[in-house]
Amino acid sequence: MKRARAALVGCGMIGGSLMAALRAAGAVERVVGFDRDLAHAEAARARGLVDEIASDAAAAARGAELVVLAVPVRAAAELLASIAGAVAEAHLVTDVGSTKSDVVAAAEAHLPDPARFCGAHPMAGTEKSGAAAADAALFAGKLAIVTPGERTSDEARAACTAMWAAAGARTRTMAPAAHDRAMAWVSHLPHAAAFALAASLGAVADEVAGLSG
Repeated sequence: MKRARAALVGCGMIGGSLMAALRAAGAVERVVGFDRDLAHAEAARARGLVDEIASDAAAAARGAELVVLAVPVRAAAELLASIAGAVAEAHLVTDVGSTKSDVVAAAEAHLPDPARFCGAHPMAGTEKSGAAAADAALFAGKLAIVTPGERTSDEARAACTAMWAAAGARTRTMAPAAHDRAMAWVSHLPHAAAFALAASLGAVADEVAGLSG
């Protein structure tokens, strides 16, 4: 991907790591950051993850060719609405949330050109948080799921895939609904395994009790 002017909305570990990786790859030339917690934004600037701190999300997005929302999914709809008038120059608006259908719906409802939106979910992270924990190598060799909506353009999908490849990730494309079903199944798997193990242990305990009796 070409060197892009970028906006980072949400200056935490995931967003900060992505900007660090893109900087290392020479894929971004200037990054404007915004975070509702000014301390997080200041930490990102201190580490060189962003060059400038904006007063709000729209100010960060204005003039950017790449806009990344690295915020909790519950905050995405409000932020998409707030940047709607500031993304005229964006070639790609994307997010890193763990669920996709609701974010895609919000993008289609609020953005003037939802064809430029393509979501993604990087399957990487640590127990740490904040810009101080950002790591340019976080996504190296990891999977990033690219989740274009029905209205996403081929150009935006290609740009999103190229962005994650530049960050060192392997990519796979999935429909938002399919992604959400898969993530729900994965999240339930440990519970199912725990229940099965508990049942097995119970059966073993009953067997041992029967033998000892």
